[in-house]
Formats: sequence, structure tokens, C-alpha cells
Amino acid sequence: MDRRVALSRYRHPMMAEEIACRWMVNVAHAYRQTSKLVEKYDVITPERAGGGGEYPLQDGFGWTNGVMSKLMALYPRDSTYSDVNQCPKSSESPLKQPRRGTH
Repeated sequence: MDRRVALSRYRHPMMAEEIACRWMVNVAHAYRQTSKLVEKYDVITPERAGGGGEYPLQDGFGWTNGVMSKLMALYPRDSTYSDVNQCPKSSESPLKQPRRGTH
């Protein structure tokens, strides 16, 4: 079950949409920069490349492709955004923007 469905089932549809939107913006930004989809992204700071974990970053990762396709179908308007500031804001969002220069 994806996070959007889980959050929606627990009556947090705006939080689900915000997280989905931020992730789509991040994936699209990375794709514009590198011409490829990868496995890991930083949804808190979209300008920062993803990474870390047990193994190196994987190019063309199928999970990313599938989730991006699903989220674009669920949130077509949000899939057109190029900046996370365009994404809807949830009053209960767990995503806090770090202050510039603090990471």
C-alpha cells in the first residue's frame, strides 16, 4: 500500500498530496538535471541529490518509475509543478523546510 492511500485512509489527504507533490517535483528536477531516474531522493530538500544506504545509487530504478506514474495519475495538476513552493501545504505536515545554509 502506498503512503498516499495509507494517509488518505487515516483522513490525512492533504498531507498525502503534499508529500506526493514534493516527491514528484524532486523526481522531475533530478530528471531534468541528469536525464535519468534514480532510486533515492531527498523530499525535504529537493535540490539535494538522494543517496546513502547500503549500496550505491541505482540508475533507472523501476520502483521510481512505477510510483511516479501512479502519482502523476492521482495528482495530475501537481505533476506539472516545477517548485515545491507550488505544492499544496498541509497544516499537519511532517515536512519542515530547513533554513537555507543549515544542511
